[in-house]
Amino acid sequence: MGRPPVITPTIRKLLVEHATASQQNRSKTLLEIAEDLGVSVNKRTLRKAFADEGYHRQVARIKPFLSITAKVQRLAWAGNIKGPLGFWDKAWGPTLNGPRLKGASSEYSAGVGKGQRDKEAANDGLPK
Repeated sequence: MGRPPVITPTIRKLLVEHATASQQNRSKTLLEIAEDLGVSVNKRTLRKAFADEGYHRQVARIKPFLSITAKVQRLAWAGNIKGPLGFWDKAWGPTLNGPRLKGASSEYSAGVGKGQRDKEAANDGLPK
């Protein structure tokens, strides 16, 4: 039979409801949330109770902006690709231009198709 759970499913749901009720509550620690509701349990017990309800806490990372150096490197890389789809034509081959794309003509199956590029080349690179 075993020991009865310290936190019942009803209390678990109340804890999660309180924790997700507002932005202020979301930034509180699990112990602070439990204290708000008058629940006195161990930190590990709270963590397990939230995990049982599908909530796992983690600190959000701050994604750094691109530096000037990274922007220059990206532009240099993009400038090395020949033609609008030359890189992808070589990398994917028949997957983009072949019969796998149902309902798309082979000319436009990968965005701007080879036929369109040929027309633009005949018109000095200007679309009709």
